[in-house]
Amino acid sequence: TENQKLATSLTNSNNQLKSFHMKIVKAKKAKQDYISKIQSVAQKSKKITKDQFKKATISLSAATECTKEIITFLIGKPPNYWISTGTLSRWNKEVAKISLQRQSNLTKKANEKLGEAATKDILKEFLKKK
Repeated sequence: TENQKLATSLTNSNNQLKSFHMKIVKAKKAKQDYISKIQSVAQKSKKITKDQFKKATISLSAATECTKEIITFLIGKPPNYWISTGTLSRWNKEVAKISLQRQSNLTKKANEKLGEAATKDILKEFLKKK
């Protein structure tokens, strides 16, 4: 009977050990799958960024060339000096930055005005109660 209890206890312990081992294996696999998924998403986002960069470069080059052709047509000869794609790109960035700054300032002013209006309304309500 004592031996049977020990044998049963040993069997139970072995079963628990196997169960824990399987849980560890499953957890490691889940972790590896999760890491693979993250790496896959990162790779896809890099590809999208590269594709977008190529499109933007082609677009800027096309805009530069198209404008140059229009000026050539209008004045009857190629211009002596012309903007580069890099210059056009820099101008676009500067205009975008200025636009964002203006938008940020407008948002800030609007929030200030809303805050002032809300404060006035609160004061009015407070004074009405007295």
